[in-house]
Amino acid sequence: PVDTIKRVVPQIISHGKIIRPGLGISIVPDSMEERMTGSDKGIIIGTVVDKGPADKAGLRGMTQDKYGRVYLGDIIVSVDNKDVNNLDDIYQILENKKIGEEVAVKYRREDKVLTTSIRLQAISSN
Repeated sequence: PVDTIKRVVPQIISHGKIIRPGLGISIVPDSMEERMTGSDKGIIIGTVVDKGPADKAGLRGMTQDKYGRVYLGDIIVSVDNKDVNNLDDIYQILENKKIGEEVAVKYRREDKVLTTSIRLQAISSN
């Protein structure tokens, strides 16, 4: 779309790459997620960037104990009251946000649904 081109081309010219707003997380691929949770609702946080926005908000990524058992990270179910069920959903929501803007993130941790605010940081992609 023209709006995307207008936003992206100046960034490539100025910085040599695209800079987008992000939460400071990586997520478990969609193909693995449903097998791990038995659900297609939400996205599992794989890792949280140390001292990044999600870390500061207290979100948790997946962990593994000394015996190799894997424990699920938090599962993001919505951002600014928009459902998040896969990687495309989160990209679509964040595409319309600005770096430094705060978003409301609803997530599941064990059997609880919690909400926090996260200030978006710059992430780059080549």
